[in-house]
Amino acid sequence: KKIMDHYKTKSEYIFPIITSSDEKIAYRQYQNSLSYYNKQLKKISDLLGLPSPLTSYVARHTWATAARNKNIPLSVISAGMGHTSEKTTQIYLASLDNSIIDEANKFIISSLYYKEDNSGKKKKREV
Repeated sequence: KKIMDHYKTKSEYIFPIITSSDEKIAYRQYQNSLSYYNKQLKKISDLLGLPSPLTSYVARHTWATAARNKNIPLSVISAGMGHTSEKTTQIYLASLDNSIIDEANKFIISSLYYKEDNSGKKKKREV
C-alpha cells in the first residue's frame, strides 16, 4: 500500500510508467519500461547465478502455470494474462505443457541411469 500511495497519480494506471494519452507515445513508454524491467531482472539473475535469466515472460509463465495447476478456470487465466480470447490462452498453456513433459522426461531418463540405495543416496546403475 505504501508503494502504491507513493506512486499514486491522477492517471488511470497505478505506476507513472505511461504518462501520455497519445496511443503511439504511450505504447513506446510501455516498451521502454518493459525493456528496462527485463534488463534489471537479467542483472538480478546474473547476481544470483541463475542458470536461466529472469524475464517478465518468466513471471507470466510462472503465474499461468501455477493457476493452471490449481485448476483456476481458463476464463480467469485468460483475463489475468490480458488475452483477448480464451483460444490464445489455450495456445499459451499448450506451450507450457511441453515444459512439464520435458521435466518428466528428464526424471525418467535420470531414473534409468541412477538408483537409490537403502540410505537414499543415488548410485549409478550397473549395465
